[in-house]
Amino acid sequence: MICQILRLNTLHLPLKLVNKLKMVCKTVWHGVCNHTHVNIKNSIKINNLLHTIKIKTIKIMKKLLALAVVILGFTAVSFGQTNSATATATGIIVTPITVNLDRPMDFGTLIASAGSVTLVPAAAATYTGVTAFTGAGTVAPKTAQFIVNGNFSNTYAISVSGLPTTVKHSVSASTMALSAWSSTANLITFTTPTGTGIGTLDGSGVQSFEIGATLTVAAGQEAGTYTSTPFTVTVNYN
Repeated sequence: MICQILRLNTLHLPLKLVNKLKMVCKTVWHGVCNHTHVNIKNSIKINNLLHTIKIKTIKIMKKLLALAVVILGFTAVSFGQTNSATATATGIIVTPITVNLDRPMDFGTLIASAGSVTLVPAAAATYTGVTAFTGAGTVAPKTAQFIVNGNFSNTYAISVSGLPTTVKHSVSASTMALSAWSSTANLITFTTPTGTGIGTLDGSGVQSFEIGATLTVAAGQEAGTYTSTPFTVTVNYN
C-alpha cells in the first residue's frame, strides 16, 4: 500500500499533499509492525486524504482530456490544410459587329426643271420646283438604309466617310449637286465629306438607320441616269 501511495507523485499531485500522505501511511505501517491497531483518527485522516487525492486526480484528468481535445482539434485542422489549389480559365466571345446596306439612296424619277428634292428618313420626299415623274418605268424615291448587327444592347460608333457632293451623268460630264445630309433621329452628325455618331443595338442585337440628302436640279438638266461615287459607313463597338 505504501509503495503504491509513494508513487502518487507521478500523478503530479501537489508535493505538500503527497508528503502528508506519506507521513500518515508510515505512521500506520509502523503501528502495524508493532502489532498495534490503527486508531480511528489515523483512519479518518487516510480516508480524507484518499478522497482529496481522488478529487485532485479527477481535476487533473479533466485538464489533460481538455488539452488532448485541443491538440487533436489543432492536428485535424493542420491535416485538413492543403498545399495546392486548382483554377480554371474562361473566355467570352461576343458576336462581331457588322453593317450591311439594306437599300441604296435614290431620288426617283424627276421631270427636268429647276428646283430640288429632299429625302429625309422616315418621311416622304419633299419636292421644291421640280415634279416627280409618275409614268411608266418610274422609280420611287428612298433614303439609304443600313442594318447593324452585333452583341445585344451594346453601343457602337458610326463613322461615315467619302460623302459625295455631286451625282454624275452616266455618259456625259453633266452633274447635279448633293447637300444637306441627314440621318434617322439625327443619329449621325455630318460635316461633309464625313459624319460621326453613336448607335445602340437592341435586345436582339440589331439596329437600322437611314441616311438622306438633298439633290439640286438645274434648269434644262440633261436627261439620263446620274450616280454618285460611293460613300462608306463603318461601325465599331464602343
